[in-house]
Amino acid sequence: MTKHPLVIPGLVCAVTAASFAAILIRWCEAPAPIIATYRLAFAFMLTVPIYMMTKQISADRRAWRGFPDALLAVASGIFLALHFWAWVSSLNYTSVASAVMLVSAHPLIVYVLARLVLGESLSRRAALGGLVALLGTIVIAGCDLQIGGKALWGDLLALVGAVTMACYLVIGRQLRARLSVWGYTVIVYGVAAVVLATITFLSDIPFAPYATRNWLLFLALAVIPTLGGHTIFNWTLRYLQAATVSITTLAEPAGSIVLAWLLLGEPPGVLQILGGFLVIGGLVWFIRAQTEQSDPQLARPAQVGSGSKIE
Repeated sequence: MTKHPLVIPGLVCAVTAASFAAILIRWCEAPAPIIATYRLAFAFMLTVPIYMMTKQISADRRAWRGFPDALLAVASGIFLALHFWAWVSSLNYTSVASAVMLVSAHPLIVYVLARLVLGESLSRRAALGGLVALLGTIVIAGCDLQIGGKALWGDLLALVGAVTMACYLVIGRQLRARLSVWGYTVIVYGVAAVVLATITFLSDIPFAPYATRNWLLFLALAVIPTLGGHTIFNWTLRYLQAATVSITTLAEPAGSIVLAWLLLGEPPGVLQILGGFLVIGGLVWFIRAQTEQSDPQLARPAQVGSGSKIE
């Protein structure tokens, strides 16, 4: 775990912002592909001027490695687009709980990919904390599972969402080591918006007209869960392992439950409350283990009389 002072607050902010996505999507009255397309299109349009103001273009040009980086950045945008398309589309065929449980498998996929591609690994204690958080997500979903029939297609789409999310995070971890967060984000959001617009066009879904309320919600989705959520996650990838960022996102379903209670009047059930405690407890355990792994001084008590200083 990095010593950067803003990483932990950044993760908390990103998870909170991402938790609003389900609420804002619920309020929309537009087809799922349209919601995803305009969410990424508006995010791209907002990101470009921010990137221009940061004056990081020159530094990114010097760090850019030509065709390999371009190919990776385009692939990352495609994976992000497919994640949104598969995840949102899965809700049309299977239950929310099934979709949440299956798409939340991405930390396991990230862990495998990160070991193979990036050589990253987790301590046993950290991995156990991550599994507890994943178990909490499964418990949250356990009250509304659907198996068989049409739900199988929805389950498959949710798994596609998990795989594509994992690929997106692993590629992001590799590129963020060289590129600024805004330089990387501009490319990824732009590619994702084009891919989603193509999917929408091929699906013969009209791009307009939609009520003003929907356009405001599209913009809110771009600002809150995308810029405030995904962009901050992209920022943390420079300092944290891909598996760490992936596991942290498991707090999103728990945050969505709280927001649904406050904003939609949907109180959580017993299993959802229990799952939420497991998610938060597992994440605290995981982050603590990762912190101790990177800073051994935190893993052992100070020795009184040995000249150590307690601060």
